[in-house]
Formats: sequence, structure tokens, C-alpha cells
Amino acid sequence: MKIEIPDEFQNVGAAMFDGVFDMIETEDDIYVMMAEFLNTEERRTVIAFLDEILSGDYSDADLEEIWSKSSSSYYIANGKIRLFLTTIRDRLKDYRESKSGRKWGFTRSEEPK
Repeated sequence: MKIEIPDEFQNVGAAMFDGVFDMIETEDDIYVMMAEFLNTEERRTVIAFLDEILSGDYSDADLEEIWSKSSSSYYIANGKIRLFLTTIRDRLKDYRESKSGRKWGFTRSEEPK
């Protein structure tokens, strides 16, 4: 398998750092945190990348290898990688920053207004 993994995807993996599950209250929080690691253009890049790798051209083993190259310290096991990446993609597509700002306090000066 030869695929160029965008740097922006590394930021998604970075949201899955050691101890993250001690910080969150709900499963949805992890996806919000992933979205907040990215600005709008980066989210578009990650969504396009996930669309590509979830198109059916890549096996679950390929997807596991791609995820293992992210900045995450978590391994997604038991054949759940496709569902996990699909959920990330769908949540990034649906993400809208609340009017009160970012829940996790990540700020990006390059975030378009």
C-alpha cells in the first residue's frame, strides 16, 4: 500500500493522546476534540483523505496501518477501524463550532472567520 498521509491527519491522531479518556465526559467529546485540533481548511483536507481511504479501495488492514502512522497512541482493534474512521469523517463533516467558542479551548489563529 502506497498512500500519502496528510499532516492534518496526524492532528486527528494527536487528539487520541494517553489519558484523553480521563478528560472526556461522553464519546462525542473525543470527536469534538478532534475537530478542534483542526482549522476549517484542515478539516476539509482530513475529510477528503478519509473519503479516499474509506472508498472501498483499502482493506481494514490498510486502514489499521494508516491509523498506526497517525500521532495517536491508541490502537483500534477488533475490526472496528472502518467504523471508527467513518465516524471521525462524519463527525468532522457535521462539526460546527458553538457560538460560545471551542469546548476544549484549542485556538488556531489561522481559523477563518
